[in-house]
Amino acid sequence: MSKLTQYIELTLGEQSKFALPGLGTFRIDRLPARLDRAKGLIYPPRKQVRFNSGNAADDGILRRLYLSGEGSPEEQALAAGERLRADIAELSERLETGAPVTIGHLGMLIRDPWQSGKITFRSDGGARGFDLPAVTLMMRDGAVPEEREEIPLYSTTEQPESVVEPIPDEPVPSEVLTSPAEEPTPPTEPSSPERNHPQSKSKAVQIIIGCLIGLLVLGGVIFLITRSGKPTSHPKPVPTEQATKAVEQAKPVVETPEEPAAQPAEPKRETYEGLPIYRQGEITPRHYIIIASLMTDREMENYLKSHKLLETFPDAGILMMRNGQRRIFSHALEDSDRALEQMREVRKEREYSQSWIYLDK
Repeated sequence: MSKLTQYIELTLGEQSKFALPGLGTFRIDRLPARLDRAKGLIYPPRKQVRFNSGNAADDGILRRLYLSGEGSPEEQALAAGERLRADIAELSERLETGAPVTIGHLGMLIRDPWQSGKITFRSDGGARGFDLPAVTLMMRDGAVPEEREEIPLYSTTEQPESVVEPIPDEPVPSEVLTSPAEEPTPPTEPSSPERNHPQSKSKAVQIIIGCLIGLLVLGGVIFLITRSGKPTSHPKPVPTEQATKAVEQAKPVVETPEEPAAQPAEPKRETYEGLPIYRQGEITPRHYIIIASLMTDREMENYLKSHKLLETFPDAGILMMRNGQRRIFSHALEDSDRALEQMREVRKEREYSQSWIYLDK
């Protein structure tokens, strides 16, 4: 039965409607985007899984996943049908006991005793395999979202699973805005004129004495010159420490370019048929545009042989899930808006019209 639940999860990502023979029909409803002005959020388009209980006929979608490739086509179809009926019988017996059957990360099948034992599907509230997160509505400067208006882009009774309210900016305390280096200097006390008066007198006396000494020295020098009749030879000026520093600073400084530090080489990524292989949870958050979901290496090998992905999508790769599933993606982007725009471009190709976005976070 584990294979059956894996095949159901795989098919829900590729088909919009398929049958679970004898029990009911799975259906994918596509819900358009919705704008909520009151909360300032934009909810992107999303998918919703529904299960209609009833005696559904086998449409062959699940049965083809049970083909083993051994024997003639008739023998393969017969063996695949028997394995599918055995897994469905085991799933039905478990539902009869009242235990739920988990379908991957999308939700679970249960037999509701309040609805006469009708089989229903309950979505996992935390599953984001089909959805993108809500985007905050950017308003003009000074504009506040009106609480009374709400402009839905579609009519529905369902509400989004969880909404993250925007956290208002906290005011910054004034203590943080003041830099410790810009502390105010304490005011200086004005000096009294009585205290400065004797100091000014002593300075004047010193200046007068210095002038007299200078005149005496100058007179002695003139007397020596006139007496000898020969000019005195002036000694060569001795370079001072300040002059030496000034000359050294005036010299042009030639900067030698620093060699960039050698960065460690990134480990070589594992590839398969030329496509790089990534693991679930290795790089998050990341939006993968899934174009194919496969369960075995043989299925993946056959798919890559029949599709020239690198010629169509140079950024294509393989995403290995924890449950063993292999998902082929055409692009891997971080921005949700860019991912939506790129998915629309991929869906223009008829062969990839069922592509979808998986958010790994």
